[in-house]
Amino acid sequence: MIVAEGGSGVAGKAALEKLTDKWSDTKVLVGVKDMASLMSDCDLVVSKIGGTALEAMCIGIAGVMIEPSPAHFELTSALAKIYPDWPMVELGLANEIDMRKVADQILGILGDPEFLRSAGQHGVELIDGLGCRRVLKELLGEMDG
Repeated sequence: MIVAEGGSGVAGKAALEKLTDKWSDTKVLVGVKDMASLMSDCDLVVSKIGGTALEAMCIGIAGVMIEPSPAHFELTSALAKIYPDWPMVELGLANEIDMRKVADQILGILGDPEFLRSAGQHGVELIDGLGCRRVLKELLGEMDG
């Protein structure tokens, strides 16, 4: 298992190392430059909405989201409404969820290979690399119209 810390540096790494010190085969990493390569052999990504979740979708890895703020939760919920095949399962706000229930939910997802396969495929289909082109096309259309 890989646990990556993206924001609070040494203090965050120390806290994660303390949390995971009894977990087998676990590495805590800080400042990862190529998360997609590290995730390529994973079955499931646990993250918040952001770059790591998008990288997981790009390489076809299903994910579960545990959000740090109401704004993150609202964004993920809105995306799930817009995209019926949204490949990320929203588990709630970090400070409000029961981690035992979350662990059970994650184990259930890991035990469903069809969900993992289909969610991963939906992620690849959703993140097609053409988003900037579509945004520019809309902006240029607005400027002409």
